[in-house]
Amino acid sequence: MSEDKSTLMEIRRQKLEQLRQLGVDPFGGAFPGTESSAEIRARWEEGRKVKLAGRIVSHRDMGKSQFLHLQDRGGRLQIYVQKPSLSEKNRAVFDLLDLGDILGVEGSLFTTKTGEPSVRVENLVLLTKSLAPLPDKWHGLVDTETRHRHRHLDLISNENSRRALDLRVRLVRYLRDFLNQRGFTEVEPCLRYGFVPAHRPGALSEASFGGRLGKSF
Repeated sequence: MSEDKSTLMEIRRQKLEQLRQLGVDPFGGAFPGTESSAEIRARWEEGRKVKLAGRIVSHRDMGKSQFLHLQDRGGRLQIYVQKPSLSEKNRAVFDLLDLGDILGVEGSLFTTKTGEPSVRVENLVLLTKSLAPLPDKWHGLVDTETRHRHRHLDLISNENSRRALDLRVRLVRYLRDFLNQRGFTEVEPCLRYGFVPAHRPGALSEASFGGRLGKSF
């Protein structure tokens, strides 16, 4: 782990403790009754009250006005926060937010002067505090091995990866339903799992089990 990343993670842990001192559970938030960003866009109506939850993937600080993007499975949607209009506790929570945190908001729909659909936030709830920084927003994850080892980061930062995963899920679901409706039976192939060789450090030998290791399988 690089020194910069270690420092950023330590800062986030300090914010975690500050949230707990405020009486906020940084990992136990519940926020029922939400709509996805795609559903909100499909049912767009200026002034309509909505509840949205998603991961913070961008933040523009304009002083008293704050613009953030929340990302969920349906895409991204901008939220607009006027800090003076928030409650004292919400302002304290907002100041401890970082990119990667999962946030729930309540507010009304409006369109900015630049034409971007947005939610004017009236209340917010921290649902999950992220303790690790997100990949660089411009370059994301470019190393193939890193992408494979850290799929969660790849899915957060790479829209093409999310689309591929969503396509695969829908394709597998369709094929399974198609075959089930026609009376096919899904069978998983038999797999044989070998034991760790006894010569490896920390491995258990067959003698440790009285010569019975694996015979009951």
